[in-house]
Amino acid sequence: MDGKYPKRIYNSDDDVYEVVDILIEDYKNQGSEGSMPMNISSHLPFFSCTNVFLNKSCQNDIGRYMYSKDYAISPYPGTYGCQPNIWKIKHFLIKSSCDELEKKAMKKNQGEANG
Repeated sequence: MDGKYPKRIYNSDDDVYEVVDILIEDYKNQGSEGSMPMNISSHLPFFSCTNVFLNKSCQNDIGRYMYSKDYAISPYPGTYGCQPNIWKIKHFLIKSSCDELEKKAMKKNQGEANG
């Protein structure tokens, strides 16, 4: 293919997810810098609209995370041991993505401050 990527035609969201699967494999094989979600999101504008990945349930989870963080309350009634296991997993994923976004913004601000 003369060093060029094949031309793709996207007819459905599944076509977009196929490319995401390729990005995941590349990430695993090449050990790219940063987290996998950040790596994928940095490539999205080149082949898809981010709206493909917006999901009402996920948006609700992010809202629940932010609310519980901002107001220092449990997302579900009870102590840590009473929180649903799936929420613990979601919390970790959301937190690590937010932390990485914050680090990226801090690096950008430091670069702008240094000239």
